[in-house]
Amino acid sequence: MAPNLVWAEGYQKDRFVLVRTLNSGRTWQIMQLPMQPPSYPVTAAAEADWKSGYPELYANNERDLWIAWRDIDKPVVWVEYTHDGGASWRVASIPVNEAASVVGQFAFINARTGWLVVESYGASEQSDKWMYHTSDGGSTWHLVYSTSVDAPRLLAGTSQHLTFRTASHGFWLVADPIRPGISLYQTDDGGFHWQRIFVSVPIEYAHDVTVSVWGPVFSKTSPNQGVLAVDFYTSEPQPTMNLAVYHTKDGGATWRYVTTRNIPSEYGNCTFQFFNTSC
Repeated sequence: MAPNLVWAEGYQKDRFVLVRTLNSGRTWQIMQLPMQPPSYPVTAAAEADWKSGYPELYANNERDLWIAWRDIDKPVVWVEYTHDGGASWRVASIPVNEAASVVGQFAFINARTGWLVVESYGASEQSDKWMYHTSDGGSTWHLVYSTSVDAPRLLAGTSQHLTFRTASHGFWLVADPIRPGISLYQTDDGGFHWQRIFVSVPIEYAHDVTVSVWGPVFSKTSPNQGVLAVDFYTSEPQPTMNLAVYHTKDGGATWRYVTTRNIPSEYGNCTFQFFNTSC
């Protein structure tokens, strides 16, 4: 992404707005979208009814950007996208399962090839998931995977992060407070089939549950190098969060726990993002 260009989204007077700066934040321009996502009060009220109209944004670079949200009144996900930095926009619709009520994550490897996750609301943070794929930049989307047909079901928990290294090789990281261990899955066929990867848990966190996960993120200059992070939670002897970082040198085939220092681990919300993973 261009160093001076930043996209941001949010609500202004209850109306969803997408803004862009071309000068590192000194001035901002409101983008005119062909379709307006639901207002904040409408979206907040729908969430109480197990629906979510909150938009999900993904910027691949200064030109290519996608926004998706679930229609509150009918089982459709709307995708608005631009390939010229917001000068022009197009809209696509994805018919979804009635239970698919939350737009999760985007992942793109270039301007044309990408994936989108839609989830259901689920008890104990156990959701069904649907994954859609596009090969034309967002104009058409096709279902490639659904956990609702698995027996026994894979990918239990809630979707947290989706990463594709190539058109066929990708990773899906799920936060599952019920299943022990780290729920990291891998595909080698573009998302049609997923297999859980073994990631060892430090002995001191062996009885904890995973509540938040980030990554994997891979280096653009050394693509076999990558990192992921996991928040382990325990309630004994008192509620505590512990952040664990993992590193791979072989493109995600194996992951090694990295001893870290000076990373906050107290109980509460945590935000973690990798900006440079060229190890």
